[in-house]
Amino acid sequence: MHARSSSSGLSIKSLTFPESSPRAVSFLPFTGPGDGTSVNIEGRLPSKPGAELEAIIQTVMPGYFHTLGIPFKSGRDFTDSDNRPDSPYRFIVNEAFVRQFLRGEQPLGKRINAIKDLQNPYGEIIGVVADVRESSIDHKPEPTVYYPHAHLTYPRMVFLVRADRNPLGLAEPTRRAMRQLDPEQRIAAVQTLEDVLGENISRLRFSSWLLAGFATVALVLTAVGIYGLLAYSVSARTREFGVRSALGAGPKRIVALVLTSGIRPVLGGLAVGCAGALSLSGLLKSLLFGVGPREPLTFAGVPLLLAAVALLAAYLPARKAALLDPMDALRIE
Repeated sequence: MHARSSSSGLSIKSLTFPESSPRAVSFLPFTGPGDGTSVNIEGRLPSKPGAELEAIIQTVMPGYFHTLGIPFKSGRDFTDSDNRPDSPYRFIVNEAFVRQFLRGEQPLGKRINAIKDLQNPYGEIIGVVADVRESSIDHKPEPTVYYPHAHLTYPRMVFLVRADRNPLGLAEPTRRAMRQLDPEQRIAAVQTLEDVLGENISRLRFSSWLLAGFATVALVLTAVGIYGLLAYSVSARTREFGVRSALGAGPKRIVALVLTSGIRPVLGGLAVGCAGALSLSGLLKSLLFGVGPREPLTFAGVPLLLAAVALLAAYLPARKAALLDPMDALRIE
């Protein structure tokens, strides 16, 4: 659960009671990058204009990562001693920051600064955390630098409350805790993280359902088209089957002949279709989450389904024609 304050001062998204330090962040994940700036790494030449190292900036309270379940990959969290105005500057960065800006280098102990204030002293990186999708769920994690609140204050923060049961049941205790911190502080909204995530993916969900609907309709029309075309082409050869039967061809041989000749163009079409789908699947990447654009199950299941439809479309009329009396088959116009 999170609670956002509406007045200037402090706003918090998660509190775990009773603890001395409130869990808070300047901008909740999935709600937009919020803030960003250029970053410098001590010992490197200044970046050329237009080639600055850009990173998202987040202000957090000690314990924020634990409350939100963000694991540390190396190093440690901020402590209360780090969260004092007179304490040395220290930073925590995410894995995307290390990948893009510190490739092959040891991040812990590296000194960086972020251009956020009149004075921007260099500070030591003390921890590396897992990537978080700060902007939205469909955007890749971006390089992020985390400040302790004392060194980069925001007029509004988001408090975080971690609950074992119904999180909304902590709404009133959170309000009381906020009033104890600041009697004039107001909470603008109380919301669960599940609701925040649901709002974030609502557009993606609608687009996905719409895409799935069109894909299902296309699949059904394709299956109906294949079935109708093959069934008609096989039925049109009934007299041919009568001649073959009169010349001694058995029903099994006739059915095998039809299946072989009918499935070849279908398999060719499926091969061309799969190749085209693989080459264009990257266009759907922005509409997918948790599933790759080249999902093996989809690329195996759909061709098998259409091949089964084609076999059924060829088998049923071929079997019917093969079982007809040769003379009856020859009389069919």
